[in-house]
Amino acid sequence: MRLIISFVLFVIILQSCSEPTSSSNNKSVQQIVFSSYSGSYFNYLRDSTNIFLMNIDGTGFTNITNKLARYDDISSSPTEKKIAFVSNLANTTGFDARNELYVLDLNTNELINLSNTTSAYEFKPTFMPDGNSIVFISTKSTGNYQLYRVNIDGSNLHPLNDPDEMIWDNFSLSNDSRYILYHKRSYDFGNKFTTHIIRRNIDGTNPINLTPDFEYICSGATFNFDNSKIYFSHAPTGIQAALFCMNIDGSEKETIKDYSDWAIYKDMVFTPKGDKLIFIGGEFFDLFVMDINGQNTVNITDNPWRVQFYDLSHNGKNIVYAIDEGNMLNLYITDIELSEVNLIQGTLQNNRHPRFLIYN
Repeated sequence: MRLIISFVLFVIILQSCSEPTSSSNNKSVQQIVFSSYSGSYFNYLRDSTNIFLMNIDGTGFTNITNKLARYDDISSSPTEKKIAFVSNLANTTGFDARNELYVLDLNTNELINLSNTTSAYEFKPTFMPDGNSIVFISTKSTGNYQLYRVNIDGSNLHPLNDPDEMIWDNFSLSNDSRYILYHKRSYDFGNKFTTHIIRRNIDGTNPINLTPDFEYICSGATFNFDNSKIYFSHAPTGIQAALFCMNIDGSEKETIKDYSDWAIYKDMVFTPKGDKLIFIGGEFFDLFVMDINGQNTVNITDNPWRVQFYDLSHNGKNIVYAIDEGNMLNLYITDIELSEVNLIQGTLQNNRHPRFLIYN
């Protein structure tokens, strides 16, 4: 049974905060949310983070949780001003406290615990395209990482894959809500560690191995914007990889970028027009944008500091990213044409999981 938490603290804190320079309820101002903590990484492990809201120009800065805990894997709704995240809010008792799944309505401050279990880990919540349900990874069944789907009110929780499968890396949802992609660990090809790309219907039926002949690591499988192709990375060695695309049934695999050292393709996202691909890659984990045919690759960050998180706005016009600049994760924003780059949060020491809210 779901637990609805009356989040009175939110109201108290919003009343006690100083007036922002721009109203946080002004729908004409694009906003982002992110988690942040001060000090070393151990402070994050010691449950010393909060979630913040601000306008994309850095104004309207507001603490919207104001309860120290561990907040991770923020996801924003594509249809409403709601966010999902995992947190140990219910049990902040140290390094091993379990993360539960929450949904927060930023208009009403209603906080819903979708897990109600402190015996499992929840990871990587992602809203379905209609905003009515969430897909996430959990250890609640057998201890293995397993995919689940749940409505945002906590109802209709159900698994999407077999409990004995070992999920590795991330998953991807098709924009038409028909399919889900994920990576299954196995020990094929003479007991070698291998990951295959599996496609299922969104209700969990009809699993298909799309890469049965690929040895070693397939990762980053992502639907393109019109759901006609799947892009993925294949790494036969630790530091060498190539970028491929294929039809959604696994046929007609095509090399987009050939094998090369430090060819990392992490967290791939397509622009709404479908003509550009954004990803984290390279020896220093920079942020790149390139044409979907692999041409005209541009290094957005181009420095030795590692990009750890980023997000593309729902309208495809802006990118926000968190970059590690000497043990400080600062937030920057740029437009998709890369005409201007601005530091928008350098006050707090470590800013994680920036996400754009839906912009009206």
